[in-house]
Amino acid sequence: MQVAVQTDSVWQAVDTGATIHRAQYRADMGAPYCALIKLTEESFLVYSPGRGLVESARHLLPADPQLLLLAPAAGHTLGLEEWKSAYLKTRVIASDFTNERLRVKTSINGAQHPDSLANGLPDHVRIHVLPDNSLGEVWVSVETEEAGGTVYWLVCDSFMNLATLDGSPILRILMKLYGLGIGLQVHKVFKRGVNSKHSMIGRCNTSPMTSVMFCCPAMARFTITKIFQSGWLI
Repeated sequence: MQVAVQTDSVWQAVDTGATIHRAQYRADMGAPYCALIKLTEESFLVYSPGRGLVESARHLLPADPQLLLLAPAAGHTLGLEEWKSAYLKTRVIASDFTNERLRVKTSINGAQHPDSLANGLPDHVRIHVLPDNSLGEVWVSVETEEAGGTVYWLVCDSFMNLATLDGSPILRILMKLYGLGIGLQVHKVFKRGVNSKHSMIGRCNTSPMTSVMFCCPAMARFTITKIFQSGWLI
């Protein structure tokens, strides 16, 4: 697996071309990652906008950037208002399921569906709205020049790849209830909430050289369909 390159105390360049940077932030349940994906010189996609990361990200952005703020699941909305207030040119992107939560839990109204970006993204970036699932997941794939064209997939709460089970006793109990442990795991809520497993498998076909970035801290390199072919989703 490609080792992330340290750029400062908060953000790390993930690929050798620095198309993707990521930084960790604190949330109610754990410490997920936010990813900053370069679309053009002036525009970026922020995957899971993290609370408390706005100021540290400024050195990676132009003076007046255009930002797509993507809430990749219903549980990843905490930093949206902070990022939206800090920058003038922002668009909030969310699945229909997550948008319902935004209307109730935040001051954000009218988030755009990811399909609205279908013709507005550069060729190296694609947004994938998953078939109906109980977490409202949206993934992003980014093709880089690394190692002859490595594709990075950014996924959210559907998969976990924990190195340790640190945290409070309550958090550990919750993780046990969700069927999570050390190593690559499929989230129980996601697993049970996928309406069409065949559609999911078809949606995840990709090149054999793939790195998967999880919001939950860790990366793994494999063909993403391996998860489904191994029966983990069934």
